[in-house]
Amino acid sequence: MPIITKNKKLDKRRKVTKVVDRWFNKYTRASAVAGLIFGSLLGCYFGSLISNTKNGSPEAFKQSLEVKEIIAQEPYCDFNALTYIRCRGHQLGYDDFTISKFVRIGRAESSLNPLAKNPKSTATGIYQFINGTFHRYCKGKNVYDFKDNIDCFYKVLEVDGYPKGLNHWNASRSKWDI
Repeated sequence: MPIITKNKKLDKRRKVTKVVDRWFNKYTRASAVAGLIFGSLLGCYFGSLISNTKNGSPEAFKQSLEVKEIIAQEPYCDFNALTYIRCRGHQLGYDDFTISKFVRIGRAESSLNPLAKNPKSTATGIYQFINGTFHRYCKGKNVYDFKDNIDCFYKVLEVDGYPKGLNHWNASRSKWDI
């Protein structure tokens, strides 16, 4: 029997609520929970009988995983200057802490801008190479190409040795050496 109210929508909602309450009372909820628990226990029991392993343990736990090293490919490395500094450093065997220092040098010198140019000198590129230094270490390369500039930075470190090669960037040492 519907409840009579001024609002007919409210009247229909109360009618639906009564029907739901009649079917889903505390007994049906308790039965549903008991059924879930009982079904889970049966599933575990029959699952262990069906598997063809000792002690009921599944085969998946006996498998071993093979971990393979993933080496960064060229398209990833030359995405931008930052990724190229990191990838090239890893390829040359530098650790993450040292590579972070190389990134800080690039940020201190040019904010990693490959087109940066110092108006007071011939310093250009990410690592602000002056013309003489760049041509001595990397003759025939383009100082404005970020890959050539970064490769030249690593070439300086290779030829002069690390950390002695960092003396070329002593002018900005207070900004990157922590």
